Amino acid sequence: LVEQARLILQDVNNVRAESQNILLTTENYLHQSQQIQQENLAIYAAIDRYNENIDNATTILTQLESIKSEIDSIGGLEEVRNLLQQVDNTRADLRNSNAQLSFLQGEIREIQYLENYLQDFGRVRNHKQLRQFLTQELGFIGLIVYVLHLLTPNRKR
Repeated sequence: LVEQARLILQDVNNVRAESQNILLTTENYLHQSQQIQQENLAIYAAIDRYNENIDNATTILTQLESIKSEIDSIGGLEEVRNLLQQVDNTRADLRNSNAQLSFLQGEIREIQYLENYLQDFGRVRNHKQLRQFLTQELGFIGLIVYVLHLLTPNRKR
């Protein structure tokens, strides 16, 4: 009887060890299954990103087709190049016009200065004022011009 009890106890221990092994194997399979599930989720996320990229690429292609049709409606790529060249030429003309405008504004200022100068010169009424004006404006050279003016015969005489 004791021997049978030992055999039963040994069988129970064997069954317990075997069930422990089965439990460990099951836990191992469960862990592997969870890892596979995580990998599957990562794969699904990557597939979603790729699908989004494909949708974006499709949208870009649609926009490019729209741009191409616009270019074709304008007259083609060569016509667009011509239009861009005309824009560049217009910009260059505008820069040249601005430069000419600046130059002409400088010329206008110089003419106004000359008009003012001539008006001041026109106010001279006698030899003393002429000598003072020439000396003030031209210094020693003005004095020489005054002397030459005195030496030059006057047309009225």
